[in-house]
Amino acid sequence: MLYRHLPKIANKVFSIITADIGTEAPQAALSAVLGEARDHGVTLAYAGVGPEKAAGARALLRASGDPDGVSLLLRCAATSAAELRAFLDAAESGPGDILLVDVPGPGAAREYRDNGLFQAAFAARGTRVCACGFFVPGDSSRQTPDTALAAAAATEADARWDCWATGYSLLREDLAGTVRAAGGEGIPIIAFDPFAGGALEFPPAPVHELYREGPVPRSREEWALRAIWENQDVLTVVCPASGPAQLLGRIAFAETGRPNSLPARELAIISRAAALVREAGDGAGRP
Repeated sequence: MLYRHLPKIANKVFSIITADIGTEAPQAALSAVLGEARDHGVTLAYAGVGPEKAAGARALLRASGDPDGVSLLLRCAATSAAELRAFLDAAESGPGDILLVDVPGPGAAREYRDNGLFQAAFAARGTRVCACGFFVPGDSSRQTPDTALAAAAATEADARWDCWATGYSLLREDLAGTVRAAGGEGIPIIAFDPFAGGALEFPPAPVHELYREGPVPRSREEWALRAIWENQDVLTVVCPASGPAQLLGRIAFAETGRPNSLPARELAIISRAAALVREAGDGAGRP
């Protein structure tokens, strides 16, 4: 497993894969995924959205017998400081956790700055949580300007963020400037939905052929993940898995997920694959 650090917090690193335990899968399945993740060096698990999901994830950690072995990525949709503090209480947040505050748009960023929600989040840093970031809506399968606008508004409203998050895949080339700008300010991105809702797990036939002719044999999933990890401004990828076996396969890809490690020919393959998937989506109304 490879790890990356939060630039604004000394000596704090997280695995480049975050296990998703915030799904609707049965508890036994989520527990198995969590166990596989912990055993293979994953240090962060996504709890899902809201206090109920956070409490459920905390219960899974306790039941695992190693409640401090994995930190939680907590996503809060609060709209006030009081709601945020109630969320942290319900989540029983700990000093190793990362808090993500939902910022649904530019207007919300200004509202939350003025009503004290952002200040409450930063007040929790170092005591209730390790780090504070924001989450903005973003479909990782299609290029839209709204994601960049909301991210810019959040960073303009307050520059103290430790990270930010949105849907992000090799299809979101339009976010390159936003990701780079935030990274330059010490705010790396956490990538959600790296397979673009399945579009990169089951791409059109021309993409299969493109990958097959690549200089190094790689699976479709490995191409999708390596494209994200290539970016040095990525902290971690929230990686869904149907079970421990699938997660283990994706963890194996993380052994080589270093930034700036792919040669020009493979970067060209990624760019061409993105174009082909988008072309196929345009013909079918998606992505």
